[in-house]
Amino acid sequence: MLATTVFSALLAATAMASPHGLKPSHDIGKIVDTTTRWTEKKKSSLRRAAVVPIRFPYGSKVLTNGVTVHYIYYGDWSGDQKSIIQDLTNGLGRSKWWNTERKYYSQRSSTSRKVYVNGQVRVGSTVQDNYTFGRSLTGDNIASLIQKYIDSGDLPEQDDALYMILSAHDVSESQIGGDGNTYAFCRDYCGYHKQFTLSSGREVPFAFAGNGDHCQDFCVHPQNRQVSPNNDTGVDGMASIVIHEIAEAVTDPIYPTAWIDINGQENADKCNFSFGFWKTDFKGASYNQQIGGRNFLVQQNWNPNTNTCSDGTR
Repeated sequence: MLATTVFSALLAATAMASPHGLKPSHDIGKIVDTTTRWTEKKKSSLRRAAVVPIRFPYGSKVLTNGVTVHYIYYGDWSGDQKSIIQDLTNGLGRSKWWNTERKYYSQRSSTSRKVYVNGQVRVGSTVQDNYTFGRSLTGDNIASLIQKYIDSGDLPEQDDALYMILSAHDVSESQIGGDGNTYAFCRDYCGYHKQFTLSSGREVPFAFAGNGDHCQDFCVHPQNRQVSPNNDTGVDGMASIVIHEIAEAVTDPIYPTAWIDINGQENADKCNFSFGFWKTDFKGASYNQQIGGRNFLVQQNWNPNTNTCSDGTR
């Protein structure tokens, strides 16, 4: 991610009071366009993360039995673009990257057994929405879309599920923070997850991620702005955001009640700027994970045992 006020914007968005539980995640970080500044920001982020362990309050909800992800594709999405997202999702639980997620658990009390996250991540129902709210979304619109498609029967109402809205390249999105300020996709964040209560009374987690093709300097890693592994810069850039939100929705589905540190950061937050080592494919695109039969360049995840960022190798 890139903005001229990159560092101040990051701090403001991270520390902002949350509207009804909004916890924006910066996913691939406020990526800056010079190697020196990117490296310095990455090191600073990792230093802060490394000294603050992540903790689990006994009895908190964790989606240990796996998660079904229901997608609402908002706006203009091609079949090829949807395939990238769905291959990523269906392959995530079997990937090396997910090995780190398996180290998280739920535990009722100090004397009860730990129930670890298993490897099941799957695509559930999908909906194509043709700009119900136009090309500018707000936080209230996101919740309304989910309720609309549950009411229509296009999406099921279920536990252990994540409802994720993915916006097309020509859609903007914004939120009003608890401090009264407006925070926006492509300016302050690339995605987030939170929760809301359905009309039935059930509380469910949901997430938003946007196609950052029109703000590549903000939501697409510098390595893949010219060419990307799956030949779609915007959707390839979303991959890191999507798995970030899925991982956090599993370990802390009702933010902030489960796996968080004392600063309110969840597992994927703590590795926003950490991508580890990557390879280059025959086209010149960079990748560091093979998931669902495709190459992706995605951030690492926080290992709660070692208090370090990990690509899942150990």
